[in-house]
Amino acid sequence: MAPRPAAPGPGGLGTVGRVITGLVQVACLAAAVVVVAAGLTAGIFALLSAVFGAERPVTLTANQARGSWLASTACRPPTWAAWP
Repeated sequence: MAPRPAAPGPGGLGTVGRVITGLVQVACLAAAVVVVAAGLTAGIFALLSAVFGAERPVTLTANQARGSWLASTACRPPTWAAWP
């Protein structure tokens, strides 16, 4: 049996293909950095407000005071969906 030919390598992309690949990689990396920075920033502000005793926003307190619809009777229990 004859050996199989090797799969084509990434060199077939050409200059334009490599530039586009690089731009997509940079965009994905930048998006990940933005998400992490936003999460850390929100966490730092929450920590600082807790340390210095700042009041919580009224809307946040009102939303946390309400019951969750997932925990209420409006949402059926998981056993309802089970096959008999």
